[in-house]
This record gives sequence, C-alpha cells and structure tokens, in this order.
Amino acid sequence: MSEESIAEQQEGLGPMHVLGKESDGTSSVAGSQSPGDRRSEQSEETSTEHVKRRLSSAETQRQYRERIRADPEKLRAYKERAKCREEEEDDDEDWISNFHVPWQQTPESLRRAIAEGRRVEAADRRLMVRITVDAMRVHCLNPNKKVCAEIAKAIVAEYPESFADLSKEGELLSRRYSSLLTQIKTRVEHVNRNTENRIRRPKTSKKGEHRNRQAKTARTKVDSYGCINWHPQDLPEGETTESMENKRQIMATIFNIAGPIGVDRGDVDEFMRLTYINQRHMINAWPAPSIGDVKEQWPFLFTKRWLCAHFHMLTGVEIDRCLSDALLSKGKTIVNFFRSQKPKWRRGIISLLNDIEGDLSGNNKDLTACAAILLVLSHFREKEDSLFLLADVNDTQMDVEAQLHLPATPRLIMLGSSLLASSKWMVSIEGRVVCVLENQSNFAAALSVLFGCFYVFNTEYQETASATLEFIQRCLVGINPNEGTKCSSYLDSEAGVSRRTGRVVQRKTDAVAAFLKDLTEFEW
Repeated sequence: MSEESIAEQQEGLGPMHVLGKESDGTSSVAGSQSPGDRRSEQSEETSTEHVKRRLSSAETQRQYRERIRADPEKLRAYKERAKCREEEEDDDEDWISNFHVPWQQTPESLRRAIAEGRRVEAADRRLMVRITVDAMRVHCLNPNKKVCAEIAKAIVAEYPESFADLSKEGELLSRRYSSLLTQIKTRVEHVNRNTENRIRRPKTSKKGEHRNRQAKTARTKVDSYGCINWHPQDLPEGETTESMENKRQIMATIFNIAGPIGVDRGDVDEFMRLTYINQRHMINAWPAPSIGDVKEQWPFLFTKRWLCAHFHMLTGVEIDRCLSDALLSKGKTIVNFFRSQKPKWRRGIISLLNDIEGDLSGNNKDLTACAAILLVLSHFREKEDSLFLLADVNDTQMDVEAQLHLPATPRLIMLGSSLLASSKWMVSIEGRVVCVLENQSNFAAALSVLFGCFYVFNTEYQETASATLEFIQRCLVGINPNEGTKCSSYLDSEAGVSRRTGRVVQRKTDAVAAFLKDLTEFEW
C-alpha cells in the first residue's frame, strides 16, 4: 500500500468523496440535486464553477498528502491505522472469539485463587490485566470499548467467583464485568497515551455496523423482562374455563358491594390466586387492553395486597417486604454516600441535602427512604415529576384527577406539604388514579405499588426516569437479569432511539452500573 493511498484511505479523501462533499463541508450539485434539477441548471457558468471547486478540493488534498509525507511520525501512525483497519475488516471477529488469556504468564497465586474459586488479590488482578492487554495488542494496537467488553465478559463468565462484581452482601451486580472492563480499557488507553503516535481505531464501515447490529428485541422481551411466570399455560388442577370465569364474576360482585375492603375475605384470596392465569392472559393480550378495562374485570388487582401478590407470582420477588427491607438498610447508606461528598455535587443535590439535613437527625424511616430516592433521581439528572407528583394532603381521588395532569406512565402521587412530608399516597396510570393506599401505608409500600405496576401491567420504564427505576430494580428489589431491559429505548439503534416516541434518548445502563459500583465501594 503506497503512502498516498494510505493517506487517502484514512482521511476518506478519494475521488468519490470529492464528488459528494466539498472541502468546506457543503454538498456539491452532483451529490445533492436530482437529475431533473441538474439538467435544468447545466449552464456554462455553473459548470465552470463546479470545475473550480473540484480543482480547489483536489489541491487541498494534495497539500495534505505532502504534509503527511513530510512528517515521518504521522506517516508511521497512519500506516499502523491502516494495518489495524485491514485486520478489523478481515478477521476482527475471529481473533476476538478465539482469544485466550495467557494464564500461564500470570502469577501462581492468581492461578491458585481461580482454581479454588476465591477472589483474586488486587495486585495479581492488575498484573493479569496488563498481560491480557499485551496479548490483545498483538491483534489490534488500540482495541475499542466493545472489544474490551467482549474480553472482560468472557473472563468473568469463565471465572465469576474470582472476577465478577459483587455487592456488599455478596450478590452479583447487574453488569458483572464492569470493573474488569474499566481496568482493561484504562490499560489500553495508558499504553496508547503518547499523543504523537496515538493509534485511534478507525470507524467501522456501514457494512460492518449492519452485520454486527443486533436485531430489535421483540415486544414480549420488554414486557416479560425479569419475570419467571409471565404467560402461564395450564389451568389449575380441577378448574375449567367456565369455573374460572365464574370465580372472576363472583369477585367483581364482591367488589361492587364491599369495595376495596373486600380484599380481606378468604374466598377473594383463593379466587385471585387460582385465576392468576386468566389475569395474565388478559394483560398480555394483543392489542393490549386499557388499564380501565383490566380494572373493570379484575378490580382487586388494583389493591396493594393483590398487586404485590401478583408481582410475587410473576417475578418470584415479595416486593413489599423486599423493598421495605432494602430502603431500611440501604436508604441511609445512599443518603450518607451523597453527604460524604457534598462539596462535589451539583446544586440540585446540595440543595436537597440542605433541605433534609435537620430532618434526618431523627429516626423517620419514611423521610430517609424518600430522601434516598430523590437523591438518586437528582444524581441521574431526572426530574422529580418523572416519578412523583405532589398534591394537597386533603385531596380526594376526584380532586387529583381534576387538578393534576396525570401522564400515561405510572406516577406516585404524594399527598402532603412537600414530597418529603407526604403522608398519603395514590398511584396513577393512563391519566387516572388506579390505587389509593390505605392510611396505615408508608412510603416503602407506596413505592412497591408504583414499581409493581411496571411489571404487572407490562409497562416499560418511562425514558425520563429509566435510570432511577433501573437502580430500584437492581439495587433495592434485586431483579438482575443477565440480559434485556425494561426500557425499549435501549433496544434500538446505537443512538438510543425510543420505539415509543421516536426521539433520541440517552442510554442509562452504564450510568446505573457505575453508580452501583461507587455505592458498593462506599459501603465497604
């Protein structure tokens, strides 16, 4: 490959580039006008102008190539980039899939630790990362983050006990290889840090992007995310379609007579448990029924007791108990995490910390739990009204529906003088209040109902609060699937285009993983 062709290849300044794009970034007539327009404007003056522009662009390219040839360091860097591009196009996927860490070069203490299923010492782990990066650079001098992620994921998959990210309680975190990925990528950047000879990986071709881009996940993948019994098939023993419908009608009659307090009846408990399959089949139907239709058929499903019980059968998680315990044990840790680094936070977090400083001196569990969630919202730059709406403490359901703008996605309506001082709660979906929590409830119970709605009613996380909801899911509720998401904006193009709105949104999964890692390190 000649020096001139290398320069052209790296900078995309070949003849086709000249025709499609001028040196000043404007489109030429050949690249931007239709054939009809060009025929109508083919005057001698226009043609002359086009020739001048092309000559000017060609001269710019010639001068640029001369500068490259005059600088040996730049020329050597371009040659390395060309070599890396050839490797990427020919066998990039092959070397990644066939890559093996040279474990024989690692310390004996590290090999003994992974053989015994123990955590690897920090010094041994750093040395292993250096050895791994050196082996990777044999194939490509500057592997990008995607390649580093594949290598880190493979190492953690082979030896999870020794390298996977764990919480304080010893539970696997969402992206088990995040810390190892960070170490590998940091090492790659370190060995390529010479600014004169830095090897930047070139952009992949559109053909390569098309080949590697995963197909869009089916709608059911979002709806069934984190579930273990999303669409049951078999009726309970001894039951028929007619007997199940009869039980549903009996419960509807009980609700019409007794209202929500009828949920305490023993026959309602039994019938709701038996008819779980019918509830799921209606909710999972396509096209999806409205929340109003579901409530009309299954009114007891919109009580705290049976929404949480349904969530338990759906996911295997007792959300009321789980979320209450997590907020009790981790709520104060979250608040203390932000307190300990108060000077470095943005104004919104500092203002919130100042508001709660005096109130948290007591033992108000509700206040601590609410403050923790509000701090997480602010940390992810998500607005409070993306999850919570404030109403007067004396407002009724009719008042709330008349006075507040209730969006389609779930919201927790906080009744009180402020969000932190709320003492009553309601939950709204699709612009209407669907659940009024009883007086003996607390913030943890209200948050359980709100969060449960996303899973029970096949509702994806709203983009405006997706990071906070994912944090609640992974850190507080403990739902940590190996793959998938509850927000469809993560599933589409690499730009993060939401399937629901068509707007480009920021991906939040990496931010959540990083925050979980920081929080875990703070706990230790």
